[in-house]
Amino acid sequence: MWLPPILHSGRILLSAARLPMVLSGDAAHSTPRVWGIMFLLALESLLQEGVKFRRPLVFTAVPDEEPGGDNGMRWLVENHLKEIDPEWVWDEGTGGYKGIFGEKLLFAVAVAEKQIFRIRLTAMGDPGHGSMPHKNCANVTLLDALQRIIQNPRPLHAGESASKMFAAIAPSQTFPASFLLKHLSNPLILKLAGGKLSSEKFTNALLRDTISVNIIHAGYQINVIPECAQAELDCRLLPETDADEFYRWLTSRIADNRIKIEMIQSSPPSGIAPMDNPFYQAVAATIKEHVAGAGVFPLLMVGATDGRYWRCLGYPAYGFTPMILEKTDMGRVHGIDERISIDNLLLGIRMTRDIIKTLCA
Repeated sequence: MWLPPILHSGRILLSAARLPMVLSGDAAHSTPRVWGIMFLLALESLLQEGVKFRRPLVFTAVPDEEPGGDNGMRWLVENHLKEIDPEWVWDEGTGGYKGIFGEKLLFAVAVAEKQIFRIRLTAMGDPGHGSMPHKNCANVTLLDALQRIIQNPRPLHAGESASKMFAAIAPSQTFPASFLLKHLSNPLILKLAGGKLSSEKFTNALLRDTISVNIIHAGYQINVIPECAQAELDCRLLPETDADEFYRWLTSRIADNRIKIEMIQSSPPSGIAPMDNPFYQAVAATIKEHVAGAGVFPLLMVGATDGRYWRCLGYPAYGFTPMILEKTDMGRVHGIDERISIDNLLLGIRMTRDIIKTLCA
């Protein structure tokens, strides 16, 4: 959707939404909606009011974000960059965290994200009858390699984006957590706080390269030893990690010439969007206006978004979905009963309207 300006002033604000169906929960409080609908409804209401835009505004609804964006945002950037050339990119993100970083409600604005590094391991061995196991079994070879990888996690590292994030969260914490989070870039402090931070899956993912074994294929009959076994690993690298170094580390853990390693998908480091930017400041001001007492902090996204296609080219891309998430909601992301409530939808529409008006009207 292209919304032309009445008075041209400034460059484009790009709103990058995706629209997969997401079911809601209790019918008394929620209703079936789609992610991105709050952006459409906010724009529709502004147009109905006759709001005059002083800068071009582009709303994109692209497919393919979950598998990697090759046929969605990547295609758009590669084929229409010159026509769009945005000043800011507003992409999906998280929102307000309630009961996750202590008692205070904190809203996250994504300014960076981890790299994608997905690989396939294929182990070869000798086939045979299940009644006569042997040492050169593809399944066992693969399992042994996976054990060596998982049992040797990557070291903790507080890079620039993670350090800024935890430092912004620190004032909302009590001592000694407030002191430790503020100084995580210090290796001694990180070592001291690392045990606690790595015990939580979210903070652990913010501070190290992670490896998740998500797909395994092996065997086809209970009494047959297969000659081949495969596993697909979803690796997420910190922005500062050198992908070649990570690959060398991975191969040193596998250390078995019976296993073939194939790259499935990767993405380059995407950079960090600045916080001293009108977009970030508009979001922060809108949060404080709508949610009394809430804080704001810059987020390192552990997952991948379409924003990386813009950041790697130097465009400031921010991830923010104006809603409030409780701890129970975090477990539903890509899980059972993923949803948003009507209250969150309405809050999101109101906040989206105000952010657009601040930047574009």
